[in-house]
Amino acid sequence: MKLILVRHGQTEDNLTGTIQGHLPGKLTALGVGQARQVGERLATMQLDAIYSSDLQRAVDTAKEIAAFHPHVSFTLVQNLRERHLGSLEGMRREDLQGDVINLDPPDGESIQRAFARAKNFLLHTFEKHTHDTVLFVTHGFFSKCLFAALQNTDAEAVKTMDHFKNASISVFELGAEGALSIVSLNATDHLGS
Repeated sequence: MKLILVRHGQTEDNLTGTIQGHLPGKLTALGVGQARQVGERLATMQLDAIYSSDLQRAVDTAKEIAAFHPHVSFTLVQNLRERHLGSLEGMRREDLQGDVINLDPPDGESIQRAFARAKNFLLHTFEKHTHDTVLFVTHGFFSKCLFAALQNTDAEAVKTMDHFKNASISVFELGAEGALSIVSLNATDHLGS
């Protein structure tokens, strides 16, 4: 399976440093443009399925990509949502004590649970699309969870990973028995300057 992983475009909350989690999020004008640029970059690529988080910022990004692939199945799934951060959602990062990635709100989703969700969704998708090219449109932290699962590491590895940029494209090839080839990682050259 070839997996194309895209993070949603820039949101208003990204600009203000607001924790989004399961909040819908609204793309900025730049974010809409970024999503369109991702769509243009992937326009000639053969896709067999598009899966997107059902949170609005991801949906709006995925729609820009799907417009270039009108005959490809386009499915919204909760399993690609960002990590749920409970009562921290809507707060600004600067108002928190400590890095968000190390906080574990009791009314939210732990890093371990988010990682397990990513791993299970990957396994399910691989079983269904073993020989296909599949696109996921998701979120920054959850992209790390997916990448950790692809590398067959654990939830702790997520804490030290580089940040996935808005509207970045990462491409992976998954072979039999977990073989992984990284074609591109966190690429943003399609966004221009």
